Amino acid sequence: MLSTFIFAGAERGPERLAIVCNGRRLTYGELACAIEATIQAFERQGIGGPGYAVLAVQDLLQFWICSLALRELGLTTVAAQSAENAAALGLDDVRLVLTDTDPGWPGLEALCARNGWPLVFARWDGALARPVEAGRPRAPAVGEHVLQTSATTGAYKKVVMARSFERAFLNTRRVMDRVDEDSRQALFNFGGWTGAGYKSAGSVWLAGGAIVLDQGDLRRCLTEPGVSHAIMLPEQIAHVVETDAGREIPFRPGMRLFVGGATPRQALVDMARERLTPLVYNSLGCTEAITYAETLLERDEDRRWHTLRLDRDPHVVDDDDNRLPPGEIGRIRVSTRDGPTSYLGDDAATAAFFKDGYFYPGDLGLIREDGRMALMGRVTDVINVAGHKVSPAPLEDDLTERLGVSGVCLFSRQNDSAEEVAHVVIEAEAPLDTARLTAALKATLGGFPSARVHYMRRLPRNGMGKLMRTDIQRQVR
Repeated sequence: MLSTFIFAGAERGPERLAIVCNGRRLTYGELACAIEATIQAFERQGIGGPGYAVLAVQDLLQFWICSLALRELGLTTVAAQSAENAAALGLDDVRLVLTDTDPGWPGLEALCARNGWPLVFARWDGALARPVEAGRPRAPAVGEHVLQTSATTGAYKKVVMARSFERAFLNTRRVMDRVDEDSRQALFNFGGWTGAGYKSAGSVWLAGGAIVLDQGDLRRCLTEPGVSHAIMLPEQIAHVVETDAGREIPFRPGMRLFVGGATPRQALVDMARERLTPLVYNSLGCTEAITYAETLLERDEDRRWHTLRLDRDPHVVDDDDNRLPPGEIGRIRVSTRDGPTSYLGDDAATAAFFKDGYFYPGDLGLIREDGRMALMGRVTDVINVAGHKVSPAPLEDDLTERLGVSGVCLFSRQNDSAEEVAHVVIEAEAPLDTARLTAALKATLGGFPSARVHYMRRLPRNGMGKLMRTDIQRQVR
């Protein structure tokens, strides 16, 4: 588990940098000491496993130290995003809820009282007030950690990073990202509930490198000396390259910038390559599996046509799980080797998404003759207008580029006459020029009889930058 990597790093080189968070810097020796002190502070309060510890913790440094300490005491940790999210977790054996804010999150105290969950206030720096006793015995079986999926379908499913595969899983990520002890990976504000935040941090600590986090100023991550890797959402890239916020950020020709969450606009890719690094990658992955496609964005087509990671055994298959030949649209699946094979407490979702050693992320894809793959939208997002069954993803991407906007959502809905009508929701501050809009719609949606256009100043997105389609459709009339 992760604390093992940190304690090992402290033995090898206690002075080496392990984490920079919100401007505070801890070496491996200091981070190991903070975890050990927090373990002993929890022990004095009688805290230990088995069971779940829900972390209602805002500060990411506080989260990492307390989470790793609780796991060393046998508890399985879950990072909550709000009191409402904590209430929806559906966990049977919650031993405590830990917070670092006084008072706690709105509704948290009432939630704990209603469920009989002890609410514990803790700060790791307070634990350091007492001497740290080395060599204390540990729980016979350390706890695990639960990630939450991105909830694009409206519900957060839970994925356990289990002891049985965690090291192999993170080592695969380390090798894939080319991370070593000299790496410094900027993770910005990715929380411990996300796959990107947890898996990236774990792979870096496994290698003996450092992670860089900042919840208030994204620039501080990219101005940190020695940053070699960065994971960003398109909107984060836009923040630093389209505004004055990025002027002080150095150009790093060797930094590997991985873009996740959504396909970035070509104009954004061009600016990132000019202002930040020439090594901009589009990554495809999910909380449930290791990244299965990683494409260096060098040409315009690279945004759409992804280079598959064959070691993750990705395929496009039909409804009977037969592999499809190039040119045919089908469901994407990816190997679950060295990774999760189920959801926690959700047998129905497990049966729907995991099968025979593969995970089915719910995306449609098409592989061309050279082995590169294009996403064709979600299985559940296919729209039917006037007999046309269409995956919206490529159309949304095309409209985004033609209109020069930051996002487009396309869906269909029956009107009062039970006819399917296409709806185009555009992310823009104000309505676009009519002639320009008409030309773009005609070029992209020429096969549809008509389309209704809506505008939103900001399209709802989850923490990973993916469109919350259910919320968008609920808001559109």
